[in-house]
Amino acid sequence: MHTGIKYLLLRSTWLKIHLYLALTVGFLFALLGLTGSLCIYREALDTFLNPQLVVAEPQGKVQSLDSIIAAVKNAHPNRHGSWTLEMPLTADGMITAWYDKPQETFFDFHAPLMVSINPYTAEVVANRFWGNTLTTWILDFHTQLRLDGMGWNSVGVLGVLLLVSVSSGLYLWWSGLKGVFLAFRIRINAGQRLMTFDLHRLIGLLCAPVLLLLAFTG
Repeated sequence: MHTGIKYLLLRSTWLKIHLYLALTVGFLFALLGLTGSLCIYREALDTFLNPQLVVAEPQGKVQSLDSIIAAVKNAHPNRHGSWTLEMPLTADGMITAWYDKPQETFFDFHAPLMVSINPYTAEVVANRFWGNTLTTWILDFHTQLRLDGMGWNSVGVLGVLLLVSVSSGLYLWWSGLKGVFLAFRIRINAGQRLMTFDLHRLIGLLCAPVLLLLAFTG
């Protein structure tokens, strides 16, 4: 088969792969990107939605960890086993005590109990289960689509598909060294279709390094 025909057939195949991935799982790519962005601000969003988790006037001496643990166990006397303390990042933040497998959510994939304690008074301020708050629900969706173990694997597959999608886009973009500068061209007066295509190509090229990194590490 002629080399030119082989090239056209290969390009046509990658074009179909790129197109079908966008049509089938592109929406999930967008959702994972959106939820990932929200997860960056998870703590700020959580305190915004739950202002009681912010110490109004941080003052005085922080209670000892023994006092904090004693307050937690006093509030939950029937929860035996170990607790894990997470210290606040700011002076007005709460200490979080984690109980890994509470009876209420024992058979859930991941739903520990989160107890928020005022570090200055050792007062238990809130008792919440992972997945029952907006921010933890968003994080669960981002990491496993709210599908538990199967979701973890599905997100891994989506990462591979994102890698294929970006790689196929780069392959379709590359037309040799002579065409590199043309890839940065936006034909504003050539009609909406061509202008949209040029924007898609340029934005995809600029975002490709970040998307490839996310596909490998995310």
